[in-house]
Amino acid sequence: MNTYLIAHYGKSAPTFTYAETLEEARTCALTLLKSQLCSPADILSIVYVATDSIVYYGKRNELLAKLADTDQATTAQPAQRFWHLSLNES
Repeated sequence: MNTYLIAHYGKSAPTFTYAETLEEARTCALTLLKSQLCSPADILSIVYVATDSIVYYGKRNELLAKLADTDQATTAQPAQRFWHLSLNES
């Protein structure tokens, strides 16, 4: 089951990729952020699909620092990393 959505808001249109685990989503996001496809002004987010919670969000350079720090990400409890913002209409 694809439980994480990686959304990249770049030059022309957003691109979306799914991942099964948070580690897989982080790896995918890091690969994209370090590639030539991503400029410093691009925005990327990782969303936990089951609850529409934003796990990571920010511009390229901000997220590179957060995602590259694997010790911080793996020691935090999942509930401490989530921002509860619903993407569903109410």
